[in-house]
This record gives sequence, structure tokens and C-alpha cells, in this order.
Amino acid sequence: MAEAPDWHQDVPPVTLAVLGRVSVGKTTLVRLLSGGEFDPAIAPTRELTVEQYSRNSKIVICDLPGYGSVSQPVEMFIEQDFTIYDGFIFVCRDKLDDDDHQVLKNLPRSKRLNVVRCVSDSDSDKDLDSLLGATFEDFALYRKDQIFLVDSRHQDLYGFPQLVSHLDNGANFKRASPRVVGTKNGEEPPANQSALTLCEGSNNDVTADDDDFTDIKSSFESGGAKYAVEQSQLRLGRWKSAMVNIGITGNSGVGKSSFINAVRGLVSPDEQGWAKVNVVEETKIPTPYEYPMSPNVKLWDMPGIGTKNFTRENYLEKVNFDKYDIFIIVCAVRFTGNDLWLARDICSRGKKFIFVRAKVGQDIENERKVYTQISRLNFREDIVLKKIRADCQKNLAEFGKCRVFLIDNFEPHSFDFGELAMEIINITPSEKQEAVTMSMPTMTEGVIQQKVRELQKRIWLTAIPAALADAVSIPNISASLNEKCLLKEAEFYREQFGLTDEALAKNAVKIGVTKENFVQMAKLRTTAFKYTGNIVPLLKTLGIFKKVSMSKASIVLWLTTTLVNCGVSYTLAVSFLRKVLEMTAEDARRVNNEMTKPRR
Repeated sequence: MAEAPDWHQDVPPVTLAVLGRVSVGKTTLVRLLSGGEFDPAIAPTRELTVEQYSRNSKIVICDLPGYGSVSQPVEMFIEQDFTIYDGFIFVCRDKLDDDDHQVLKNLPRSKRLNVVRCVSDSDSDKDLDSLLGATFEDFALYRKDQIFLVDSRHQDLYGFPQLVSHLDNGANFKRASPRVVGTKNGEEPPANQSALTLCEGSNNDVTADDDDFTDIKSSFESGGAKYAVEQSQLRLGRWKSAMVNIGITGNSGVGKSSFINAVRGLVSPDEQGWAKVNVVEETKIPTPYEYPMSPNVKLWDMPGIGTKNFTRENYLEKVNFDKYDIFIIVCAVRFTGNDLWLARDICSRGKKFIFVRAKVGQDIENERKVYTQISRLNFREDIVLKKIRADCQKNLAEFGKCRVFLIDNFEPHSFDFGELAMEIINITPSEKQEAVTMSMPTMTEGVIQQKVRELQKRIWLTAIPAALADAVSIPNISASLNEKCLLKEAEFYREQFGLTDEALAKNAVKIGVTKENFVQMAKLRTTAFKYTGNIVPLLKTLGIFKKVSMSKASIVLWLTTTLVNCGVSYTLAVSFLRKVLEMTAEDARRVNNEMTKPRR
């Protein structure tokens, strides 16, 4: 019997760069991860050192020399090409300094980032949760996969076992996961194992969901290319059919309607779908408000509890409790017994809730006025926020480590709005998270990154029609139609990131300029592209033609072996969509930067 092939012998290993300041413990960490013993006298690395991760042959660890020394100032360190690495392990100790921030800002946003916070003797008397919380705050501006608290002297304590497990499982790279690297000789890869990775142009994995890949493959085998294309297009629109109901509850007058407007990105009563705001409780029955981009995702403005018609005894029945997937309890000014009752009853009935403390901008101003009468120097905004958060957490202590999100409905780019948007996505049932992600306006960096992750999953599904049409003749699916598919997806990216003409015009009005001036001020790049007609000029503009070559592309085995001629079209399609996704996400960040600039 012939020897079975190594299904993944051509898949390149994942390269993780370990970086940090001089003497933070990088080299010791790398030594341990590569199978060495702890050595307190080990000398810091002075040049790039490449090691194999000892427990996963598909992960390579690159120990970069520490920055911040005379021989390696940070200005010299950031001149290197970071794009050659698949991801980064950033090692730090104590708080980040200016050099750390300079390095982090220069790392490619598209790359995976894990953080290792080294625990030292000076941390021994500190609460580990506090250390972890402080580290999260330090890295609030940066996208990161996970944060690990590590003491290299004690590999069985703190987060070292979790770090090892994370790397063992591929560090979130499917091509380095055990299911890929663990295929034994003589065995075919499992049917649900997909290695859809295009390595050219960017090191991001373009990865098929296992079930989706199996379904599309089966569709091709049972019904041919046309059926596979139809199924891939159905999958692209599946998120639109996921019905999501989010209940917004709390006392009367806490700002529930204002919150519903803010979280959907609405700022004016003239905008379609505006929830009526009034100082007097207006809501008599649960009222649904759709997200502008996703009518299937609804925020329900629920009547305030504690009013004559909505007592604790009848509240949950009157608002039809079972309808909602999750609840958001909105509180303002002070924590009340009604807030605690809602939290208890929601949990007792098997549902999840998010606790939001609104109107913190008002609280800050009130506190500022008090201190101004005494001495402006005594006022600190962070102390005010800490007191508000601590009070809410104390009252919610029975629910364990319950997160409290501090927001102001009139400052959606400030406070905890970004983390709140991500929490709404994360606690929604998993089968509905894609729908919630697609509905969210891109007001914060966290939402932008989450959208990028979801849209990356669509790339291979959109590219398949182009690949199949180039390989075989498919009735009713022409090359021009495949161009339209790619251009339609590119336009979808613009809609998702708030870059349509209508969205940009709305932002321009908010700051009192024309749309054209706003585009120039924000230095947007994608608005100049033509997303209709012939795709060739756009491919040339993006530089796709000169970048793509089959020798640099690793395409899913089934696609390349079954349809030999499809590779170039698939590569072109993936490269095009990846580039447009990267540019639209960056333009979304530029819009947010422009909208948050201080103005006279």
C-alpha cells in the first residue's frame, strides 16, 4: 500500500515574535517555551533568536532583542519589518512606558497579539485580579487575544499553564491547531478539517468554518459547481435570518431610550428609528427598535419597573420575559432595590444580563462643581468613576465578578461604550453573534476588530464562485456575475464600516462641514474607488495583479486538487477582498479619529 501523504507538509509554521523592553524576562520565557530549564543567570538576547516551540511543531518562536537600551533604542527597534511575523507575544512588567506604547502602535493591527505580564516579587502582596485588571487597562487601546500573568520561576502557578495550553492548541491559528498538525501517517484528514489559508500578501488566516466547509464541499460533490455556489451565497446571507431580541430594562427615567439611540449610533430625532426621549416615562408597552443595518436585531425599550402599571409582581409577565435573548439593566444616579431584583429574577430564569450605569458624564460634572468651589486641584475624574463602579459592584456582589459598564449616552466614544458593545456580542447566544456583530455601528476599536474577524470568515465563501466559474462552465453564472459578487462584497464592507455616502454625509453634518471636506479631513482612501462595473481597474489600483502568484498561495486541498484551473481566480478574489477589508477597516478608524477630535 502506498504511503499516505502528509496533508499539511506545505503549510508554513506560525511564527510568533516575542518582544518587550530590556530585562523584562523575554529570554527566560522563550527558553522555557522551547523546552529549556529555568536559569536565573541567563543573558538577555542581543540578536534575533529563533526557537521551536517544544510542544507544537507548527509554532516557531522568535526572540527579538529587547528595546530601550543604548545599543537598541526604541527608535531603531521600530524600524524593522514586523509584517514578516504571524503574531506577537508582548512581554511586560509593571505599567507600560512611552517606549512600550511606541512599539505597540507600530505593530500591524491585523496581527494577533498576546500579552504576558511577568509577576515579580513586588506583586506578591497584590490581588491577582487587580493585576490582571490593571494590565487590561494598560492595553485598552490595543487589540489582544489574551493576557497571561506569568512567573517563570513557577510554571505551575498563575497563568503559565494557560499560556502553554494556548500555544499547544495553535495560538488561535487553525494551521497550527492539533487537528491540523496531528494528522497521522496513513490517515486522511477528518472531513470537517479545513486548511483554507492564503499566505500571500498578509499573514492573517482566511479560515473556513469547519461545518460550512464540509457543507460546501458536500454541495459540490452532490450537486456540482452551481449548487456549491448557491450554497455559499446562502451562507453569506444567513446572519440576516437570525432573530435577536435584547431587552433594555431598569427604573423609570434612567435613560433607556437615550441608550437605545446611542448604542445604534443615532444622535438626532430626525433620524429614522429614533427612540423618543422624554423626562417623563413615555414607554407604556415594550417597543422594538431595529438596528439600521440589521432589522432582525431588535432592542426593546421596556417600561420602567416600579411604576403603577409595572410592579415587581407583574413586570416580567407583562413584558413577555421569554422573548428576549439577553437583558441590559440600565441604572442611573444610584443603585436601587429594583435593579437588584431585576438581576436576581433574570438569573433565576436562566437568562443573562449586562449591568450599565448611565449618565456618568452628569455625575462627573456635578462632582467637578463641588470641588471647584473648594479647589480645582482636588478633582480627579478617575476617582469619581472608580467610586461609581465600586458602589455598583458592591451591590451586585452576590453575582460574583459582575462587570459594570459606565457610560454616558451623549458620549458614545468615551467611557466603557466600546467594552459594552463587545460584551453585548459576547453574551449573545453563539449562533446569533454574527448577526449582532454585523448590526453594530463602528464607534469603537473593539467593534471594528470584531467586524474584521467576522468578515474574514466570509472571504473564502465569496471567492468560491470566481474560482469555480474559472474552472468549469456553470450555467447562469458568468464571469461578469462573479465580478458583481466581489464588488457587492466590497460594497458590503463599506456599509459595515460606515463608509457609504449617506453615512459620511451624516458625520459631516455633525461637525458642520460638507461630505467632500470630511473625506479630505479624515484622509479616507476607499471612497475614491468605483465599486460597480469592471473589477480590473480596481484590482490594478489596489496592486493586486502584481502581487498574486500561485507559487505563493496555499489553497484548500479540495479546491486545488479537484478543480486544477481555479487557483488563480481564487487567489485574485481572496487578495482583492482581503485588501479592501484592510483598507475599509482603517478608514473606519480614521472616521472615528476625526469625529472625536476636540472642536471649538
